[in-house]
Amino acid sequence: LPVCEPTVFFGHSLGATIAFETTRRLADSRWQPSHLIVSGRKSPRLPRRKWSIADLPDDKFMEELRVLNCTPREILEHDELMRLVMPRLRADFALADRYRYAGGEPLTCPVTVYVGSDDPFVSEEEAGLWAEETCGFTRKRVFAGDHFFVASALEEVIDDIRQTISQIAI
Repeated sequence: LPVCEPTVFFGHSLGATIAFETTRRLADSRWQPSHLIVSGRKSPRLPRRKWSIADLPDDKFMEELRVLNCTPREILEHDELMRLVMPRLRADFALADRYRYAGGEPLTCPVTVYVGSDDPFVSEEEAGLWAEETCGFTRKRVFAGDHFFVASALEEVIDDIRQTISQIAI
């Protein structure tokens, strides 16, 4: 692979899938990032839900957002703001739920996997299966918290990302 500036991709939840697929596409173009950090997402090889909450009527969709605890209460209770953000939320869920893994060559870059200890959507085992996506080193880090541990453990997450970046040879 050509010598390039070291690059690290990080993505949480749907962002993990986007970072992974971006890394795969760059590898296909004969350039690969130095490291991939995926967070709060099952291995892409694992099946996804067979239904999407993105298609639910507004009242049911908002009920699911409350159950999933993925939208702050202050936003859910503000009708005008919800009218503005609901199309974007639906689009995110549609993209995440309709993503289907297409096999390919494993990455050669290392992969770090972050998961919340109490994440109701991603188990530690499911997160650990990201190791199948690279022939490079894989490291899993468990943070205290639910799916949104990246907010509740923000300083720890940032420190770990900094440490990962500092270990990349320039």
